[in-house]
Amino acid sequence: MLVATTRYQDGCADSTRLDVHITNMGSNSALPGYSEAAQNLNLQTLGPKLADPLFQQVLSVLGGTVANVRAAGRRHLFALPNCWELFGADLLVDSKGSVLLLEINPSPSLAMYGEGSSLHGLVGPDPFKGLPKEWRLLRTG
Repeated sequence: MLVATTRYQDGCADSTRLDVHITNMGSNSALPGYSEAAQNLNLQTLGPKLADPLFQQVLSVLGGTVANVRAAGRRHLFALPNCWELFGADLLVDSKGSVLLLEINPSPSLAMYGEGSSLHGLVGPDPFKGLPKEWRLLRTG
C-alpha cells in the first residue's frame, strides 16, 4: 500500500501538487517530506477490520478482470501450465472505501522492497505462506 506524501483534501484541484496526487514510490521519493517507512505499508497495517474487506474487494476486482480477459480470448496474461508469472496491479481506494483497478503491470518494479531484492527472496517457494488463512484462497481459486 503506497500512501501519498501529503494528505489529500477533498476538493483539491491543484494538479501540480504531486505530493498529494501521486502515490508512485519513484515520484514521491524525490519530494520533500517523503518517508519510505511511513508511505510504503503492508495492507495488514490497517488491521483486519479494514484490511480484510479491502482485500476481498481486491480479489473481486482482479478476479473479474482476469475473467473478462479470458472471456475475450486474450491469452497474454496467462502463463503456461508449468510456469507462473508475477504481475503488479495498481489499485486505488477512493474516499468511500471502494477499490478501483488502475492498471496491471506485466513487469512490476520490486524497488520498494529494497536494493538487491530478488523475486525468490520476496516470495520464497510459497508466495502464500504467512497470509491469513482466508487470503490463501488465491492458491485454489
